[in-house]
Amino acid sequence: MAKDVVENAKSIGIRAELDDSNESVAKKIAEAEKMKVPYTIVIGEKEVQSSQVEPRTRADLPPAKPASIEDFLGQVADHAKTRR
Repeated sequence: MAKDVVENAKSIGIRAELDDSNESVAKKIAEAEKMKVPYTIVIGEKEVQSSQVEPRTRADLPPAKPASIEDFLGQVADHAKTRR
């Protein structure tokens, strides 16, 4: 599922990466924050079952609300278009 989300994101022009390393989720999130990644989502069993994500945002961005994966990707794509 996570690979599908990354592929969908890339297909609509969002730069996305999958971290499927053996590190803990907390360490992956900390690394993303250190790299100033604007949005981070964790896709686990709960997210797969509900098709909902709870995005984490970079400190200088407004908080993102839980949304369906499709809605979240659409919001990010819209945000990216307005930044250019």
